[in-house]
Amino acid sequence: MHTIDTIMPSLANLRVHIAPVGFEVDRIVIPVKQTRADKIWLLVHNNSSEDKSLPYQKKLEQQFKKLKIQVEIGRISIPIPYPMGYAPNEFTNASDKLFFLVSVI
Repeated sequence: MHTIDTIMPSLANLRVHIAPVGFEVDRIVIPVKQTRADKIWLLVHNNSSEDKSLPYQKKLEQQFKKLKIQVEIGRISIPIPYPMGYAPNEFTNASDKLFFLVSVI
């Protein structure tokens, strides 16, 4: 993790970004790089045959692999039924210190 080199080492042990995948890459990649995220949740349509953003998802996964950032894929119905698409306890347990940055469309 890169928390030692940032301004928030006492606030978070793990920086997690959550971003719905659309038709752009920089909207997601730039904030992840700037805040030195440890993990990214890419939210995609739960029906992959209807998801037109699949090529962008693949580009994002390749870029994050190069950056050595852990990628999780969250399949959700559109529109997002719950903020972030998941209940917070699905991401972590109560004892973890986390920093979430949610990227919006």
